[in-house]
Amino acid sequence: MEHFAYRDEASVEADKRSIDFLKEVGVDWVSDSHPWGGETEMMNALRDSDGDKSSPLVSKLYEYAKAQGVKVVFWPTMNNTHPWWPEKGRPFLWHRKEWLMYPEKRPLHGSMLSGLTFQQTVQGNCIATKPFRDWINRLSLDGLRSGYFSGWVMDGDFFGGGGVVRPLDCPRDDHDHLPGDSTWACERALTELIANVRNFDPKVYIFMYRPPMDLGVFYRRNVDAVFTIDEMAKPEAFPGLTNQPVNVMLGDKIRRWSRIRVHHHFFPHYIDQPQVFVGPKSMGKVGQSWPSEAIDYVMLSAISSSPNQLHYLPTKAGIPARDKQIIRRWLDWGRRNVRYLMVRRDLPDWPQAGKVDGSAHILKDHGYVFLFNPNPTALDGSFVLDASIGLTQGTPYRVSCVYPEESARSSVTQGRGETVVWRVPAQTAVVLEILPG
Repeated sequence: MEHFAYRDEASVEADKRSIDFLKEVGVDWVSDSHPWGGETEMMNALRDSDGDKSSPLVSKLYEYAKAQGVKVVFWPTMNNTHPWWPEKGRPFLWHRKEWLMYPEKRPLHGSMLSGLTFQQTVQGNCIATKPFRDWINRLSLDGLRSGYFSGWVMDGDFFGGGGVVRPLDCPRDDHDHLPGDSTWACERALTELIANVRNFDPKVYIFMYRPPMDLGVFYRRNVDAVFTIDEMAKPEAFPGLTNQPVNVMLGDKIRRWSRIRVHHHFFPHYIDQPQVFVGPKSMGKVGQSWPSEAIDYVMLSAISSSPNQLHYLPTKAGIPARDKQIIRRWLDWGRRNVRYLMVRRDLPDWPQAGKVDGSAHILKDHGYVFLFNPNPTALDGSFVLDASIGLTQGTPYRVSCVYPEESARSSVTQGRGETVVWRVPAQTAVVLEILPG
């Protein structure tokens, strides 16, 4: 979708077709693909008393999305009008030099939790200075008052760039922190901004990218979804696994990173927001052409990991009708069964060569077990019918196959405490339903 300001009605119409695509495929949210409506020049020109307002062209897209039932996520930025476009983006209220963290742009090296490193040249306002924080909070709430948005997201970093998370060292002695030691003050200020949105509208769905996606679990207060660790979704196989379709590699990574979130970062699984498909071509070397093979595998990997997902989809280039149907099928299935997806118990083995991994989603002795075999040959997956997967009663249980379709009528009945062994075809996901027998 359009990343910059709309030029004319035709550019808005093109993005309306993207909204149609999302509705057809079953995606019910769209994050505005350009922060603050793409009006970077307008944001650069704001003054102290100005409020946020969408241009008539941007408003037309928001109104169309609302009419189609696709909810829009409002995308403000924290301390730079466009952190990912350094040639155009700049700190807010440029004339208020006392609110800057540094007087000039400066290079920073950063690393993501996934291990990727990058360099950016940045400059931003210091969020830990209260007068600026009050102003940016008012501007953000002005946007929510428009009535166009059901969700809100913050992205970027404390320096005014796209993603460096490191100890903050603002040298100013007239801000609300000690000079050269501003980490705690900035993190607390961001927590305040998020809380202000929650207090303004308790129903708004709050998504978070950076900085919170790289911070600890205590920065999840008032947040409904936090973007994944592996934001690039590069199709790279795990050691010992070869000749996998792209979507199998991506599915394995989704499940692995989600386990890291739960077992190492102590996130509730339902707050994690895995990225489902490979990055778009616009991301340069990371981007890939659309892969059609094994869509069921990557969709089930994401749905079993979290009821929140982020989908990069080529809404302008399009995808085959069958692929749309598969995505829609599993999104609709997930909505019908979301109460089960909100609980999760991981089976012992992680995604890796020679193993079948999976997770159980059980409420009141009814639910689903997902099994995944990333290997080139069929393998057995297993689990015990007891409290380890969430079963609480002592009755026999009927285990039936829901997916794949060719095995959908297969079932077994076994007693509590017994081990279920299920053959999982190569590079395939299996969904089993468990009911009291």
